[in-house]
Amino acid sequence: MRVACIILNYNDAHRTRILAEKLSGYGALDEIVIVDNASSDDSEQILRALETENGRIRVCRTRRNGGYGYGNNFGVRNAAERGATHALIVNPDVDFEEALVERLKQLFAANEQVGVAS
Repeated sequence: MRVACIILNYNDAHRTRILAEKLSGYGALDEIVIVDNASSDDSEQILRALETENGRIRVCRTRRNGGYGYGNNFGVRNAAERGATHALIVNPDVDFEEALVERLKQLFAANEQVGVAS
């Protein structure tokens, strides 16, 4: 099981950076994918620096802001192209511990019928 965490960013590089740096230390996650949803500020530049600093973080940018679902789908596809089998979708303003990811992984491993959990 390869789990990618998708963080959707729109003009919120500060909070996105804080969360991505925290999550990059979680061994239960294989990758953090930050989707810059066509921000109108300097978010992309700020977040690209994170990608350079930390090999577990990937940054991609949508060509247009198509909304929440559009941006998350873009990130999930991006992660799947690199081998992710599962995606955890989070907003920049959330906080959770690694134990949550571990429990979700156990749930999916124990029951192939489960496709979504929250």
